[in-house]
Amino acid sequence: MKKMYRMLPATNKLEAIKSIVDAMTENPNWLLECNSKEFATVYRLHNTEKRTQYLNLMSFEQVKELYIELRTQYYNTVAVDQIF
Repeated sequence: MKKMYRMLPATNKLEAIKSIVDAMTENPNWLLECNSKEFATVYRLHNTEKRTQYLNLMSFEQVKELYIELRTQYYNTVAVDQIF
């Protein structure tokens, strides 16, 4: 049985980048619900180093929005899993 993925918390840009890259590396099912342009661009890089480099080039606001999108989908999935 596969253990449930836990998304890393973040309080700054570097932690958000680490959390985003970790989530994309683990590739949980809830990532299918993310549909922003930034998500699609980063997800298609297929390499942790390239993803990290690209995220470092993005502005803090863009990284923050992407992190919030992923975190929102994570919480939506966790909440549904707990109900059932």
